[in-house]
Amino acid sequence: MNDLGYLIARVFINKDNHFFVEGKRQLSYLYNDFSNNEFTKQSIVAVIESIILYCVGFDLLTPPFGEVTEVRVSEMEEASQNMKVSTGKRLGFKFSSEDDIT
Repeated sequence: MNDLGYLIARVFINKDNHFFVEGKRQLSYLYNDFSNNEFTKQSIVAVIESIILYCVGFDLLTPPFGEVTEVRVSEMEEASQNMKVSTGKRLGFKFSSEDDIT
């Protein structure tokens, strides 16, 4: 719930299948020729590959190590509550495979 996400790019496509990409660094200038870029399988692959390459080279922003060395008990309790495995409950039904063979 508290993890941050990063918007890398947005793809805009019109009714004529022309598109442009608004995004970080190279993504915004590689695919900005709206009148000539057509949204095809090849262009989709090229855009996705460009996004993956950007993400691979992306420096993740993390807080300094000294700020995350302490954790409150309430934070740990909340985290463990969120990780509990839910189990199925019987509602009074019995499967035929569960009948005792006598």
